[in-house]
Amino acid sequence: MKTKKEEAVFYYLNKEMIENLEENYIIGSDDRNESIKHLKEINSDYSNELLISDDMFNIIKKDY
Repeated sequence: MKTKKEEAVFYYLNKEMIENLEENYIIGSDDRNESIKHLKEINSDYSNELLISDDMFNIIKKDY
């Protein structure tokens, strides 16, 4: 039986991808901007990378 941690899928976004998200999300809703800021805050240990969940990755992918 897998633990929750083993079942979760995460992606690392590099700095360039984060900047693209920020640019694209400025035009979007405030909720999305807040989500990106929040993700950056909780992943502040990764200076050039952003750790996101599989669900969030799929949401972002739809916007491209």
